[in-house]
Amino acid sequence: MAALAACGGTYGPVGSEDAAASDAGLTDAGSTDAGLTDAGLTDAGLTDAGLTDAGLTDAGLADAGLADAGLADAGLADAGLADAGAAADPYGWASLRLDLEGFGHRTTGGLDGGLYTVTRTDDYDARLVPSGVIGTLRYGVERLTGPTWIVFDPAWGFAPQTVVLRAPLRLRSNLTIDGRGADVTIAAATDWSLYTHVMRPGAARPECVALDAGTRPPNVFVLASVQNVVLTHLRVTRTGYTSPFTVEATLDKECLGDLVTVAGNSAPASELWLNHLSLDRCGDGCVDVTRPQRVTQGLTVSFCRFDQTDKTMILGSPYDFAGVALPPGAAFIRVSLYGNAFLRTTQRTPRVANALVHAYGNFYEDWRSYVVGASDAQVFFEENLLDAATSTTVVQPLGGDAGVVWLSGNRDLGRPTGLTDTPGFTAARAASIAVPYTIVPAASLSPTSFQGAGWVRATR
Repeated sequence: MAALAACGGTYGPVGSEDAAASDAGLTDAGSTDAGLTDAGLTDAGLTDAGLTDAGLTDAGLADAGLADAGLADAGLADAGLADAGAAADPYGWASLRLDLEGFGHRTTGGLDGGLYTVTRTDDYDARLVPSGVIGTLRYGVERLTGPTWIVFDPAWGFAPQTVVLRAPLRLRSNLTIDGRGADVTIAAATDWSLYTHVMRPGAARPECVALDAGTRPPNVFVLASVQNVVLTHLRVTRTGYTSPFTVEATLDKECLGDLVTVAGNSAPASELWLNHLSLDRCGDGCVDVTRPQRVTQGLTVSFCRFDQTDKTMILGSPYDFAGVALPPGAAFIRVSLYGNAFLRTTQRTPRVANALVHAYGNFYEDWRSYVVGASDAQVFFEENLLDAATSTTVVQPLGGDAGVVWLSGNRDLGRPTGLTDTPGFTAARAASIAVPYTIVPAASLSPTSFQGAGWVRATR
């Protein structure tokens, strides 16, 4: 873990926390939780946004194999791709990979593929422009094929740029979107005029309903049945939305979808890395990982910043595997969380169901309900920094069998949380986690240790 020095740690009962916490909107975690429905994606992640030919039509080239379209190497068929072989490490992978460990440690993204430079901040409707628009982010994601490393125009420098999407970006395998060298925000447009709110009998608040049944949730990134994807050094948000403590206080926001949705629909989604992302105004969830199709996934979320979010992160679903017994370390979803800052969130940092999670070296500041929600979970929660103010509940069982949350070395800065170390932590962790990780004692951490979480100015 590059940002934190490697040191030995102390290890070692599940905190008996305030079980009265209501999951901030979930009156019964065992009942319907709209946040777990994969943001309305029945299999939308596999629909190619109306593309008739995802990568063979070369947008504006009369002859894709012969036209140069301004490329230095005319043999490159995909407009906008540079020849990455010209430099020893054109991707800056040697420095970036220093941040990578945990369950997603094998992820390489678009390494060894073509370099595509985003030179435009506008977006287009792929249904209306099936050939795409060269220079846009969507073109690099949805029109090109093969391993691709996407970067942003170096002429932008660090002047803030915003790409407002007209539809979710459905990522493909072997892809990197690298925001180093720029200050780029990727935003989903929230249009409340597409929805109405209906008060159902017995509901706590109005339900959000799309006026048109064909309306899809305005997610930012959808990773459906893809492998080997890196998202790094980006700001991710949505427009037309204020904060979870205004809009979300009175209106249901499930219709808004998630900022990042990971789903194993027809095939597993695996080897994924989310790194140095700043996420806010999430709507439903910031990062939701569901539908693993009973295939183990490897995901690392590192050095990200989650600011004033409600349903922050779901890892797994209590409904996908009801009654399925899992041995230690054999969860269908496996996620490592380290170096992240969760600031003034409400809940689900993360909510874990039928998943194995290793959360270490993270910072939690003034959460409003709970930190870890557990349902048939296997969680190793160690050496985290906790600054409690509004709530002191860290571990919250949520319906049925909570599973096991192992605790070790966590440090309180604010109100006491009452956490105590779990006997046998080290042996249990060794039996369940066999991937590289670096433990930094929480005693050596402070809030300033996490100033580099989220988007930071960096170069390749």
